[in-house]
Amino acid sequence: MNVPPLLLAAADQWPKPLALIFFSSTILYLAVLAELKGFRKSYIFLTLTSIAAFCANPILVPMQCAYFRFYQREIVDISIMKALDLFARRDAWPRYTASKTPPSARKLAKLMLSEWRHESFTPNRIRVSRDAERFSEPLQLAIHAGIFAALQAVPAGYPTVLAFEMLLLTYLTFTAYQLCSRHATSPALFGAFFRADSLAGFWSDTWHSVFTSPCESLAYKPTRNLALALRAPSHLARGHRSLRSRDYCLQTPVVYLIGFDVSETFRPGRGFEPSWTHVRT
Repeated sequence: MNVPPLLLAAADQWPKPLALIFFSSTILYLAVLAELKGFRKSYIFLTLTSIAAFCANPILVPMQCAYFRFYQREIVDISIMKALDLFARRDAWPRYTASKTPPSARKLAKLMLSEWRHESFTPNRIRVSRDAERFSEPLQLAIHAGIFAALQAVPAGYPTVLAFEMLLLTYLTFTAYQLCSRHATSPALFGAFFRADSLAGFWSDTWHSVFTSPCESLAYKPTRNLALALRAPSHLARGHRSLRSRDYCLQTPVVYLIGFDVSETFRPGRGFEPSWTHVRT
């Protein structure tokens, strides 16, 4: 039986990065637990340690495959954003409201780290309640997985197709995680793609809101406060209301665009490893 080269490469390259990611995540969990128990100095020290460990991941255990390297950096980026978001909000963390009886500190720390949109807390970043959804998230996942599989038959070298594949891959990865970790009342992570009727509507209503909280705490609020400190007009410092509506201004800074160098894609001797550049806007 011939094993696909991609699986062989995954078995060879992923164990060490995943072990270091687990180690870094454990430190961050202990940091949140320390804060919940009132140990602020320990929280600050452990948070900074976990961020340093996440940053060191691509350096200590670099991955040869470009696909794997992208996911390694994606996991590291998201983890650091999560840690910094909690640190920025350390004096006003969301309040647990999923049930009348609060969970233990250990479970609460786990929920704060595993829930991207703070679904069990108030305030949260949920756009539409699950009762208002008119589509099945597992069915949507299956449909988009089928589209992604069909696109694999398209010859390499079309940047538009490759970029769309990366959007689909992000959708599949995030939604799969969502379905594995969601609670019974958690709404869908993405909106229905077929309802998007404009580019602004796609990014504000359809695309996920995973990064809304860190963008607000790490970008929007500091920029607004700085503008106000410099005596900028209040309506400019706060942003135009059309941009603030439905978190559009909070989503666009973290949109990930994948720029493909077609001339470098699938070079002879490099096999399945394409060359592409990860660009943030």
